Amino acid sequence: MDRSDDVTGSVGALYRHILRSSELSTEVDVGLIADLAMALTAGGALRELADCTDLASTGGPGSISTMLVPLMARASGLRVAKVGVPGRPAGAVDVLANVPGYRWSSTEKEFDDAMRRSGFAHTAANECWAPGDAVLFRRRQAEGTQGVPALVVASLLAKKLAAGVRYPGFEVRAARHGSFGSTPDEVRRNGAILCEVAERLGMRATVFVTNAEYPHQPWIGRGEALVALGIACARSGWPGGADLDLEGVADAWLAEHVDTCAQMAVALVKVSSSVATREGSSVDRADLMRETAGLGGHLTGVLSEHLQAHGSAWETFEARFMSVLAARREPVRAQEGGFVRYRIERIRDHVVNANARGAEPINPGTPFPDRAGVLLHVPTATRVAPGDVVLSLRWPSELAPPDASELFEITDFPSTSRYQDGGQLREVIG
Repeated sequence: MDRSDDVTGSVGALYRHILRSSELSTEVDVGLIADLAMALTAGGALRELADCTDLASTGGPGSISTMLVPLMARASGLRVAKVGVPGRPAGAVDVLANVPGYRWSSTEKEFDDAMRRSGFAHTAANECWAPGDAVLFRRRQAEGTQGVPALVVASLLAKKLAAGVRYPGFEVRAARHGSFGSTPDEVRRNGAILCEVAERLGMRATVFVTNAEYPHQPWIGRGEALVALGIACARSGWPGGADLDLEGVADAWLAEHVDTCAQMAVALVKVSSSVATREGSSVDRADLMRETAGLGGHLTGVLSEHLQAHGSAWETFEARFMSVLAARREPVRAQEGGFVRYRIERIRDHVVNANARGAEPINPGTPFPDRAGVLLHVPTATRVAPGDVVLSLRWPSELAPPDASELFEITDFPSTSRYQDGGQLREVIG
């Protein structure tokens, strides 16, 4: 694909071709998707593919994997180049953008400088990075085609291609409210296509299949995701940690998610190791957990270097962490006894809508307000009694909080086992 082509024209033509093909046949044209991914980078940066990694996802609330896995990979010696988009309600770039001073949108020169300084560069997609992706996404929103898997694949790979990521990872989440398939089988098939297109573009992709019907961890929202990231770092030794009391906060639910993230990081490290990125060394999950989440690990150091390379500082992150952690929260209680099932897509929508209503961002110059968030107090399928606190809301005082029935339901029987379905890694492809 000639990158001098008009962005809108080439992207639009390929978009229509893919839609027509999907209507006429169940066969997937891998070459066509690869052409679209390349077209989405036209007019912007296109870094040479290098021995670096990243983790992106197909979206959905209740995970911090796209922040934590890259930090773990960097702590294990890999370089990370990350071009992303905001999440609903929280993605990696908009969460970190709420740390004052953090440069969340970079030019190519600024990106390269951050890579040199910290080995981990991060930016939002903009006019420099996969500019056609924003053009296409607006059209997909207008025409209701956000859930066409071929278009999702092209969008994901375009950003990794622009950043020059040779060994990308993708967490593909099965959910009724997701964009990549509602069942693990659908997501698995689409994940295999993603790997095939990536190979066509010169990348070696690794796909992780998870279930997003249930929240992966209890902190939902931009500020909450930042707190969850901070807690994960605290497990590896928080600077001044003697003054930080996380009793009852760093619970087993989040710890399970951190362990799942470590499994993903291990897989990415092993893929890169196979081509001598780590000089032939090997790593397993126990090694990585020792390196990044225990026995003098250095996630905090990696995050501190990353923040400094993007114009902020660890102390600023810590102040924002403590501010969200100390915020007033309104408890929401069960009105009857039974088993909890969260309405995760409605929780997402309520948080997104609350943030959109007249909010000023924490970090001036960013479009990512953080007024609302949810802390889930019990995992999915937990039995509760009448009056038990199920979740708590950090909510704007001028807005009425959503009714409990909008956020969760109480059932007579457990809908799932959290150990079986609640965000645990189901399969690795690639």
